[in-house]
Amino acid sequence: MTNKQKDNDWEKFKAKIKRIWHDLTDEELNELEGDKDKTYEKIGKKYGLSREEIDRRMDEYDI
Repeated sequence: MTNKQKDNDWEKFKAKIKRIWHDLTDEELNELEGDKDKTYEKIGKKYGLSREEIDRRMDEYDI
């Protein structure tokens, strides 16, 4: 996968994440540098959710 493909995938992922967790800013998401584990951590801390709850919500939105 090229860097451009990774960037496109990350941009799509960010857009989907923001549909669920509206309070996450572009700046916060950009700081995560495409790392999905860091994204889970950020969501968990900001919204007080467990990894399981985050997974459940992502499944609901087909992310």
